[in-house]
Amino acid sequence: MSIKNLDALFNPQRIAVIGASEDDKSVGFHMFRNLIGKGFNGIVHPVNPTMGDVQGVEAYKTVSNIPHSIDLALVATHPENL
Repeated sequence: MSIKNLDALFNPQRIAVIGASEDDKSVGFHMFRNLIGKGFNGIVHPVNPTMGDVQGVEAYKTVSNIPHSIDLALVATHPENL
């Protein structure tokens, strides 16, 4: 494996947050909020099957619904919800 193949992991341009939420007690809320509000320069896509938007950003029901390729997916939901 070359170093170029690791670039998406260590320098992602598009991140999907699976389980992004409006519930400020959830990991998905804080993970998404920190990415969009604390200096990440790429694009963050919230993934939540029950919400049309999360924290003012259009949400997708599944990762496969995102019309762009994703470099990194972060999972912030219970395993039974996957």
